[in-house]
Amino acid sequence: MLTSVLVAYVPVLHAGYRRFFEKCSASGIQSLYILDSCYIREVEQLRKEVRQLEPVDAISAVDAWGIFPEVGLADAPRVESLRSLQVHVVMPDDEVSRAFAKKYLLGNYVTFDGSIFLRWDRAKVLAENPVTPDRVVSRDEFDRHIIARCLQEAEHATDLGRHVGAAIVRDGEVVLAGCNTQMPHAWTPYMEGDARSFFKQGLHVELTTDEHAEARLIGEAARRGIPLEGTHHLPLPTVREACSTSGILTHLLRRGLCSARR
Repeated sequence: MLTSVLVAYVPVLHAGYRRFFEKCSASGIQSLYILDSCYIREVEQLRKEVRQLEPVDAISAVDAWGIFPEVGLADAPRVESLRSLQVHVVMPDDEVSRAFAKKYLLGNYVTFDGSIFLRWDRAKVLAENPVTPDRVVSRDEFDRHIIARCLQEAEHATDLGRHVGAAIVRDGEVVLAGCNTQMPHAWTPYMEGDARSFFKQGLHVELTTDEHAEARLIGEAARRGIPLEGTHHLPLPTVREACSTSGILTHLLRRGLCSARR
């Protein structure tokens, strides 16, 4: 049975490299050899790699992780030794590894492991991957009508940046409609400032003086005693649990959840 060793170009260290090394170690590999600078310089596009650690520094850092019993330099003598011993060489699946193996390891059994993303290379950048659709875009005329109604409701919002309209529908009829509403007063942001202005979109969404349109409609339904079982609505992350537990069946969005700003 051939002895397996890992040979890799390691420009930086991050969690992906650690997981990759741990996976290789778990498979029985006990030796890691990091490519020497003389081989790295042969790859023209790596001249722009400003993050790149010196191989000796990468060796010291990886060795400190204690994953492999042996961490060394894949210099010319080491590479010649690997060729003469006919060992099984495992390498990350990238252009650097493939070019190195093609030039220096033709007589060895080499496998390329791309199971864990480590870094971008030309092949990964140019790869065309099939898109797996996970959304349904409705062309139903009624859905478009309801979205138009939501847009009309959004015009009444007084938030400085977010105008969101929502509607609850049952059996083809709008049960409730409304927009996001400032609390305690519609003109609060104009008097006291916008509490959301300190955060980027999507961060700390729970910190706001603005009541989401969805939450407002659910509260209004509760106040009026209107059951929501079997209705249809649009959720945002902070209110989707309430939408689900209130009995709402379908959620219809005009745009992605991070595109509520008009």
